[in-house]
Amino acid sequence: MKKFFCMGCAICLIVGISACKPKEQANNAGSNVSQSEDNRLKNSSDWEGAYTGLLPCADCEGIQVQITLLPGNTYKMHYRYQGKEPLEETHEGTFQSEGDLIILGNLDKSTFPVYYKIGKNRITQLDTKGNEITGELAENYVLVKLDTNLTDRHWKLTEIKGNPVTEKDGAKQAYITFNSKDARVSGNSGCNSFSGTYILKHGNKLVFSSMVSTRAMCSDMNIENKLNEVFRTVDTYTINGNTLSLNGTATTPLARFIAE
Repeated sequence: MKKFFCMGCAICLIVGISACKPKEQANNAGSNVSQSEDNRLKNSSDWEGAYTGLLPCADCEGIQVQITLLPGNTYKMHYRYQGKEPLEETHEGTFQSEGDLIILGNLDKSTFPVYYKIGKNRITQLDTKGNEITGELAENYVLVKLDTNLTDRHWKLTEIKGNPVTEKDGAKQAYITFNSKDARVSGNSGCNSFSGTYILKHGNKLVFSSMVSTRAMCSDMNIENKLNEVFRTVDTYTINGNTLSLNGTATTPLARFIAE
């Protein structure tokens, strides 16, 4: 694997990483960690779960990453490169903890970042010395914890663009599912099946990407056409009980779904 995406850290990787011993890196990282959250990792309920985001990439459109922190200080990492081969790769191993800092093991430090800071429902990727990344791209290094109220549920479409959706004889049910294992989305738009990826960001921001679908022609494509437009224009999501709303910039939701 020869690619690397951390634009803010590229110089350090090229000229400085050989001079950074693992022990020295860990000590530097620990010195930059807020001591107010030193006990965060002692309670697994604070950090256990999957974190996802879209990282900057020097030679591709972006890297969709999901890091799952598991009991026993183990992790799984899934990378999906947008517009670049190889398309996907996965890694797993154990991690060390220092206060609210985690250090991923079993990775080539010249290729992958290993330092992350634990926050509330997020982890933030740090640079090769364990320092926080600053500048215009800083927010792009924040991975948001997957919302378990959103993922791995069958969401049936009930309303789109302010109009109720009713099931017609012979028509397929329109629904959507957010997979927690690989940050992929799939479902049916009332005619064709679709799939793609989704990205969660701070503030319940939601982005769909790499959406593809089958190409069947149905007698009524109205719901499908509107739902495809929703995928392109959605900004945030909200969940109220068993109701999921996909929202744009207007006050009225673009689409509503109910969990089944």
